[in-house]
Amino acid sequence: MSAQFKSVLASFSKPRHFLQNIYAVADARMPHHLVYMRNHKAACTSVILSLMKHRATLEGENVDDLNIREVHGRPAGIFVDVKALGGPASHDLVQSPESFTFSFVRHPLERAASAFADKVAGSPRHRAKIMRTIGKSGADDITFPEFIHALTTNPAALDLDRHWRPQHKELASGLISYDFLGALPNMDRDLPAILTFGFGAGQNAVADARDAFGHKTRSKDLIDELSSTEKSAFEEVMAQDYALYEDALGAAFTDGP
Repeated sequence: MSAQFKSVLASFSKPRHFLQNIYAVADARMPHHLVYMRNHKAACTSVILSLMKHRATLEGENVDDLNIREVHGRPAGIFVDVKALGGPASHDLVQSPESFTFSFVRHPLERAASAFADKVAGSPRHRAKIMRTIGKSGADDITFPEFIHALTTNPAALDLDRHWRPQHKELASGLISYDFLGALPNMDRDLPAILTFGFGAGQNAVADARDAFGHKTRSKDLIDELSSTEKSAFEEVMAQDYALYEDALGAAFTDGP
């Protein structure tokens, strides 16, 4: 195992998360192989579903009937089986000159609000987990300002779950060389171009998980609940993510890396 790969694994809270984040499509019929590094709560389901639909088209298949668990489970024959490939070889795949490795970054506070709505307010299991981490009963409720306070004052709470864990860690930023790292507000512009780059002319349709699986959260309403002090504290703790997001905002994909 190379020192560089060890550094990549160290960026994740659990080493297996590295493999779980890789969604690679590689086929001789494709102009370019695509490797998407999943970033939770940054339209990851839409990106994965889009890759699946175009990859299935090559085989004359249809994936419209898959549920969200099956989509995230990397169906056989659609994505490269990185688990069978193993960690070092998968790392080589991600960094290969023959792979186009990409992802998208979301505004940190919007991502935290989405994670809260979906995985805390909307999931008793996740809510109990963070409540125990901050020393409260798993049966207690938690507001969004209280959640943000926990993330800004308790490192264990911040690192607890991939859906709100810092994006620069989840993407191993600075350790993985990305061919493109875009910002979520520009995904409607950039993802079709990436799909065309990978699958060929005319293959640029983006699948919207919000329509397919009802993925919608009330991020703006939650953010409005925060005071300026709470927002500032969050920005300070998430400074690296804010810098990553600002850099991504300035990136644009047109016809190649």
